[in-house]
Amino acid sequence: MADYTEEFLVQFRENKTKDNIVFGFSFGAMIASLTTQQTNPGKLLLCSLSPYFSRDMADFRADWRKKIGERRYQDFFNYDLGEMARNLLKGTTIFYGTKEGELYPSLKKTCEDAARESGSRLVPVKDAPHDISHSNYRKAIMNYLN
Repeated sequence: MADYTEEFLVQFRENKTKDNIVFGFSFGAMIASLTTQQTNPGKLLLCSLSPYFSRDMADFRADWRKKIGERRYQDFFNYDLGEMARNLLKGTTIFYGTKEGELYPSLKKTCEDAARESGSRLVPVKDAPHDISHSNYRKAIMNYLN
């Protein structure tokens, strides 16, 4: 995440405008949430916030840990969900799909905890899987933006 957040900040600084909306899905939501203090966007939308904060590392399966690599696994210990939540902008909206919440309960819990701890709006997207292109996900986001 450290490398990804730095890459995102470079892109943001090069492309920012007067009014910015930062939108992230999955790992992108994690990156967007971790860089809020540096970007200070007008709106922050976090979709399917990944459950890879320090508190989640005990639940990592050994095969998944091997798949993502030791360096990335160790990097996740640097990110505290509570600290991230306290730094979110007022008015942040957190979305997650109800189908993905059934399949990945830790993702649902991360979204719920982040929303509760930050005072953000939580939007469960009916019948949406972990797929930002799903029609219900797109409709929920468009409803929010309009």
